[in-house]
Amino acid sequence: MTTTMEKVRSDGWTPVLSDDGTVYCSPRCGHKCSKMAFDVATRNCAALAARMGDGWKPHVWENSGWHYRVEKGPAKIYCHPSMTSDRYAAWIEFEGIGDRGSVLQFIVNADTPEDALGIATQQANGTIAQIRAGLDALLSGENDRG
Repeated sequence: MTTTMEKVRSDGWTPVLSDDGTVYCSPRCGHKCSKMAFDVATRNCAALAARMGDGWKPHVWENSGWHYRVEKGPAKIYCHPSMTSDRYAAWIEFEGIGDRGSVLQFIVNADTPEDALGIATQQANGTIAQIRAGLDALLSGENDRG
């Protein structure tokens, strides 16, 4: 997991544990992120990675609070906790496509990580099918607009 608990580092963006152990936050953040929130994010991230199955890698980071996602290949699943329930966002992102380095993204929010990833995968496959059909039509001459 890509988390650290170093006591001191000069960049100002490395979290530091307070003497009483309650705050775990980067000096430049200023949000006073709690050690408990870090522990919860770390635990939930590991659980999400296990839930999603083989190959999913957990990632916890700080940005005015502790956040987490899991990653596998071009896919990332973020959890967005709220007061009433968790929501998940699946991102399938292909970078560096073609000579211009284009980015192709499929981003879906859902109540479960499985639904978010499933719908994003369906959208990606639908786009691939559209591209394939267009290229097939082009190569066969069906798309002539005379």
